[in-house]
Amino acid sequence: MNKYDGFREAVLTFKDTGSYCKYPKGSRSYKKFWEQETDRCLNGYNLGWDNIPGYYYFYLNYSRIQIVKPRVDSKGIIIYNPDGTVQGDRTEDFANWWDGDYKYFHYLEEAEKGGKHGVVLKARGKGYSFKGGSMLNRNYFLLRGSKSYALAAEKEYLIKDGLLTKAWEMMSFIDTNTAWSKRRQFVNLPMHKRASYESSRDGIKTEAGYKSEIIGITLKNDANRARGKRGKLMLFEEGGKFAALLQAWNISRDSMEQGNIVQGLMVAYGTGGTEGADFSSLQEMFDNPKGYNILPVNNIWDEGKETTECGFFVPDYMNLEGFMTPDGESKVPEALVYIEKDRKIVLENTRDTTAYKRRCAEHPITTREA
Repeated sequence: MNKYDGFREAVLTFKDTGSYCKYPKGSRSYKKFWEQETDRCLNGYNLGWDNIPGYYYFYLNYSRIQIVKPRVDSKGIIIYNPDGTVQGDRTEDFANWWDGDYKYFHYLEEAEKGGKHGVVLKARGKGYSFKGGSMLNRNYFLLRGSKSYALAAEKEYLIKDGLLTKAWEMMSFIDTNTAWSKRRQFVNLPMHKRASYESSRDGIKTEAGYKSEIIGITLKNDANRARGKRGKLMLFEEGGKFAALLQAWNISRDSMEQGNIVQGLMVAYGTGGTEGADFSSLQEMFDNPKGYNILPVNNIWDEGKETTECGFFVPDYMNLEGFMTPDGESKVPEALVYIEKDRKIVLENTRDTTAYKRRCAEHPITTREA
């Protein structure tokens, strides 16, 4: 029993029974249940002793993701290799409560409520495309008329096992298993989906329905493609490989902010370590968040920088598979020992002079390594 399972009652019921709601479809109790779930997904859920934001509640209970599970033998014991590594398989499942995700979604909630935006520098493999896809779907299914954007330098970051591909897979599951299903009779494209249907009155066909949208935009090197986009949410995918990120961010702010009114949340996230990538924009925004209306946090990760501010950082030791408690809390000391051991192997057993630096940049424990 996970002590945070109270935040996951809906998904635990689904996993146990194959259905979210035990009441007959169309009944008063059925309607009340889905009204309650809508409220939790929009406004968050408080157990009395702790609370989570709406985006996180939706992610935990209604978003299917890819996770790695260790292989076990016939007795249920994890199979270890001679060097201490563990055999595993990638499978589709729901997210568990993780302390790193808890902090991230609270960071975004604080930013949005304060009229700010968010920037994230992270280690590789932390599932941020899944988290982004979940956020897009939460708005699409629950906020009538909302527009949520996914921006990237290249289309492959969105639809080639990218952010939008993951969002569409989640969308299919939600359409099938919840009361929030939406038709997409007018726009149902790989880069753009709109919740609406065809209606007819006096022989005239019109568009009706929820009219919420998820829209993908690839900028390449033309930041002006971001101009005029106004919405509830704007995600900048693979910010560490985004040459036009800084310019696109400033252009988008002119649309997402009107005077002192901030009408939507912008979030950029990315990872270092890619040779030849233009990392300067993400670094500038991360190091100087206030200049870009980004919510700053104290830099607790770099020695001697404790009194300075930066963006939100996700070090490799947070939520590192194999180094978490059953309650989803990171076992930081043990993870750091493993990371240092892994780095030593790379340093002592490669001739590539950049291999060690790239390993540190992709799996950083400080912001400077990233």
